[in-house]
Amino acid sequence: MYNHAQNDITETLLAAAVIGIRLRKIGRDIAARKIRTVLVSASIFIGVLGVVILTTLGQLLTRQMQKDLRPDELAMFRIFLDAPTAASADMLAPLERLREWPGVTAVEGQAVYEFAWRGAGETEFHAGQLFAYTKPFGAIQLEPIRLLRGRYPIDGEHEVAVEQRMAEHYGLHIGDTLTVEMAGIAERPQESWRIVGLVYQPYVYLGSDGAESNVFATFDDAQQIVGFKGLSSIYLRFENFATARQQARDIRPYITNETDYSISFTLTDDPQQNLYVVGAQRFSGILTILGVVAMIVSSFLVTNVISTVITEQRRQIGAMKALGATTMDIFVIYIGTALAYGLIGTIPGMIVGAYIGQQAALAAAPLANVILEDATPPLAAVALGLGLGLGVPVIAALPPILNGLRVTILEAMTDQGLQARYGRGLTGRVVQWIPVGPVIRQALNSILQRWTRLALTTLSLALAVAAFMGVFAVFHTLNRVVTGMRETLNYDVATDVQALELLRIAQGIPATEDEIREIEPGVAIKVNVAPLEETPPDDGSEPSASEDNSIFVTGVAAVNLPDLKLESDLTWPELTADSIIITPQIASKLDKSVGDTLRLTTGATTRDFTIVALADFPLETAFMEWQALADFVGEVQEAPSPNAYWAQVGVSLSTDGQETHAIWAVGIDESIGGALTPEFNPEEPGLIISQALATAGNLAIGDELTLHTDANERAYPIQQIVNISSSQIQMFAQDVPDEVLSQGTNMQVIALYWETLESLQGIDFRSASPEMFYINLDQPDTFALTIPRYTPLAVHKNQLAVTDTIAQTIVSVGWVMGVAAGLMALVGGIGLLTISAIGVVERRREIGVMRSVGATSVMVARQFLIEGVIVGVVAWAVGVPLSIALSDMLIQAAPFREVIPADYPSYVPGVGLISMFALTLASTLYPALSATRMTISEILRYQ
Repeated sequence: MYNHAQNDITETLLAAAVIGIRLRKIGRDIAARKIRTVLVSASIFIGVLGVVILTTLGQLLTRQMQKDLRPDELAMFRIFLDAPTAASADMLAPLERLREWPGVTAVEGQAVYEFAWRGAGETEFHAGQLFAYTKPFGAIQLEPIRLLRGRYPIDGEHEVAVEQRMAEHYGLHIGDTLTVEMAGIAERPQESWRIVGLVYQPYVYLGSDGAESNVFATFDDAQQIVGFKGLSSIYLRFENFATARQQARDIRPYITNETDYSISFTLTDDPQQNLYVVGAQRFSGILTILGVVAMIVSSFLVTNVISTVITEQRRQIGAMKALGATTMDIFVIYIGTALAYGLIGTIPGMIVGAYIGQQAALAAAPLANVILEDATPPLAAVALGLGLGLGVPVIAALPPILNGLRVTILEAMTDQGLQARYGRGLTGRVVQWIPVGPVIRQALNSILQRWTRLALTTLSLALAVAAFMGVFAVFHTLNRVVTGMRETLNYDVATDVQALELLRIAQGIPATEDEIREIEPGVAIKVNVAPLEETPPDDGSEPSASEDNSIFVTGVAAVNLPDLKLESDLTWPELTADSIIITPQIASKLDKSVGDTLRLTTGATTRDFTIVALADFPLETAFMEWQALADFVGEVQEAPSPNAYWAQVGVSLSTDGQETHAIWAVGIDESIGGALTPEFNPEEPGLIISQALATAGNLAIGDELTLHTDANERAYPIQQIVNISSSQIQMFAQDVPDEVLSQGTNMQVIALYWETLESLQGIDFRSASPEMFYINLDQPDTFALTIPRYTPLAVHKNQLAVTDTIAQTIVSVGWVMGVAAGLMALVGGIGLLTISAIGVVERRREIGVMRSVGATSVMVARQFLIEGVIVGVVAWAVGVPLSIALSDMLIQAAPFREVIPADYPSYVPGVGLISMFALTLASTLYPALSATRMTISEILRYQ
């Protein structure tokens, strides 16, 4: 009994002693090569850092979005509207009809418009977004806001609620007062509205310029503030998503044909596959993959280092086996070394990565439209970092360790560290035939001595440079999209209003708006593409077309179309009213090319257009001359057009005493007025009258003539008298009334500036505007406060805000990808630095030989630098095809990928090669300099 106990104690002590011996061996190996340990651990640290940062960032945002965006609150079908051109008593009538629609379970309307506000003590107004709902705040079912503090506003009490992030940004509190510009054209009175609640809006409203400018009021109060004439959107939810897709086809023509509204665009979304949540999950997955790739790159360095350690310690392995060490003892020692490297790099990597990932998520939260309620790093991210940080080095160390375990005592004792195969074998003979100098030939022979090390080092650098070039290509694509949206057509701002004519709104905007440099016409509308074999209906109705065949067509001024960049083998064609220019993306989608016919349909018309060119444009859109597109789409309301604007006015002629005659007047533009008389000046209203009218009234130039309408009576000076006939007047005026033409040479007619005639009639046609008009600004940031002066602007139609949102998202995605690529490049550089440093130690004898035959320090350093560059060039060649695949994968994971074409510029490999040269030179410079510091005496003493 006693002996058994004594034996157990002895075995325990022996086991403890063995463990202690193993630990001491591991500790001494790590301490003996401090620089090597630091570099390997730093590589693992960076890999773990990348994994934890990127995974924490993605999972924190995804977790919050999944919590906030509740599937049972999401709309399935969203209709964004063009408001009626005139106020209608039936503004909400479509909602009642839609509630009775088959399969509909909920219908709600929103009025979301821009407005101007300022806080107490401020003198400058801010551009804000005013939200109003057809349902009371607490009863909203579809994508509701959530009350955080205070209460919801009460109708008629001059109360508003503000988004919490707006309150934080501007330092607003419950009880504070906002001064708001109220609806109006000539004057915009200011009123005070009190903040009674802080709310959280988790759901993104398309076009919203971030939550930091969102204010909420009751429906009637919002209409009083903004003066809107209709809803900006309608949200619907159905029994299931299949029903939503089916019924959406019938709801569109109902809105267009049977209500006062027209559809701007629609969105169909499956609540179980919400665009934002799915996009966040996909992007989170990509971030995790990038982090894991960075960790894998660091593992190659571990493999190389452990392999080097095994090679250096072959004699030690033989000695340990001779003293009785088992295979397991040796395995545990070297696998413990790899684990120690992992521990040294993983622990700080997890701590620092979790903190940086948390801060990155907090910074990115506004872009994702979330408020992080819980910023605790997710356990999955920490566990992944720990598992990879410890597991990857151990797994990476297995191949060299298992190879080292096969070393026998005899092989270890007889190993002199010399090789007889330098420059021999197939690779040696191939190198001899390469037409290069002796320095490069020596570098190639040295590199090819260790195939495994070369392969791992090359692969790690290849992954690093592939990540860099792939992300660089993505940056190019994303930047091209962003700049293309702003600059391809040379416009700073594109802003939607309501209809399809430009000249009236352009001439209706006062010239005193100094910040406006130029206004150009434009139309942007979504149309469907119909099969050519389908005959257009006689009644003008829209033929059936696949939902996937809808495209956006942008109309711009003819003078600006040449600013588009065409495909390289194309030249500008002759444009006609039936011409259309498409992008390669649309051409691929529709299987069309130059010369083909494209049949487009709207709710009212169907017409064939000829594709005359392919435009190199970053977004999926087609282009036409704006007037041709406006004519195709059709005007939505009557509005005056200069030189075609006719109205009858009352004129008191002196020959008839007080009798008032009805005389036709035409509103002309400045160019026609200047051609009729040099005295014409829109700023100084005057009249141009016919000779027949002057004779009838005994009038002369300089006399005043009083004009009467139902709205006004005003006197104007006569600036010119012209002798004109019915045939002559048609040379500058359009739509001449038959009553005027019938007068022949005895024509009694008055011409005056079109805006003067508009004012005389008491009519403001400035609300008649294009679907889109482009405005070139001196100060784009202040323009949001200018637009509401003329017409209420729905948030979803402010293309500047939409473009900024897309641009910010795209650029942020690019920066995150850039960080990941930078981490991989850093890991690759550290790997090359470590292997180069190890190579210097291993090749002391070679350096001594070079020194003994007269090699200078420059020659020695050059040798190592050239070897590093050769490895880098090989890695670059391997990385180019990998980067092409990676860039395509990253584009597919980016938000708005539907409008972002994959593009790999030809110059990216060149940038990658230059970067690889810089990386390899920086990584091999220290080892090369350390090699130059070795003396012949030190080398001879080296064992």
